Amino acid sequence: MTESCTVFCLGEALADVYGTAALAGGAPANVAACASLLRCKSAFLGGISKDAYGELIFRELDKRGVDLRFAKRTDRPTAIARVSVSSDGNRSFAFERENTADLCFCEEDVADIPFKSGDILHFCSNCLMDEGMRAAHIAAVTRARSAGAAISYDPNLRPALWTSEEEMLTLSSRMLAEANIVKLSEEEARLFCPNAGSSDEEIFKALFALSTRAELVVITMGEKGGMYALLPTGVLFCGQNSMHIERFAAPNKAPKDTDGAGDCFVGALLASLATRKTPYSPVDVKDAIRAAVAASAISVGRAGAIPSYPSFEELIRSPYFKGNEKG
Repeated sequence: MTESCTVFCLGEALADVYGTAALAGGAPANVAACASLLRCKSAFLGGISKDAYGELIFRELDKRGVDLRFAKRTDRPTAIARVSVSSDGNRSFAFERENTADLCFCEEDVADIPFKSGDILHFCSNCLMDEGMRAAHIAAVTRARSAGAAISYDPNLRPALWTSEEEMLTLSSRMLAEANIVKLSEEEARLFCPNAGSSDEEIFKALFALSTRAELVVITMGEKGGMYALLPTGVLFCGQNSMHIERFAAPNKAPKDTDGAGDCFVGALLASLATRKTPYSPVDVKDAIRAAVAASAISVGRAGAIPSYPSFEELIRSPYFKGNEKG
């Protein structure tokens, strides 16, 4: 681990409720937990309630070594995501989220975050519908970039949180232009680029046109694995010859629970990239993707999000990781 590097995760922490059982969740909180478990410094930036669910979230993140100095404790209630898991391991969500703790962070709360060169600021879209949180994200991105930190964005679209798909796509797509590292699902890539062609090159060309600062764009495709494109820093996109594109396979494993698996993928990806110097080389990214695939393969074999994430030792012992200890 690069001691001076921190992965800062900005956004929501909420309770994933399965029937009567509650687990700590929220995409940025999940990413912070995963990165910390994989020996990368991480910090959570966001609101955490003082209610029973909030205490659970705080304990779970603290137990996994996440820096919580910048978390904002509040009397607002914890947002709840009621999770249903189908027989094939996929999830659906019903949200309870009105004046909740995850929406209490504001622009002033990021004013003293000690971003520095080599750090990574990561966020998703699930707080961007709130004006105050949107301002906090913009301020954090501006401060992090000016300090030399990289910006990571996983839209992690949840239509149930938005008033309309149009609002969701309009506000969430704006942040694509701010990120150096972008991770999307196959469905999200098509939502953002509905007119892109069917080839890998055409999809990535359309995404780089939106993600004008991006160096790395990753698309996950469930049981089909995924693909990524690496664009050298400082190179304007001018066609497929300026990109390094590769596909990657998914482990042949039936999932038990996919809750938080995408966040695990991102956490492992960022934990690995945090040890590399920019601009990233194709070898750096290939190693990071291998770590991300292995970590998420372990996660889907267990219940829940954060409780399913592997330690560094579990990761490097995993057959999915193939003994690569650089991840």
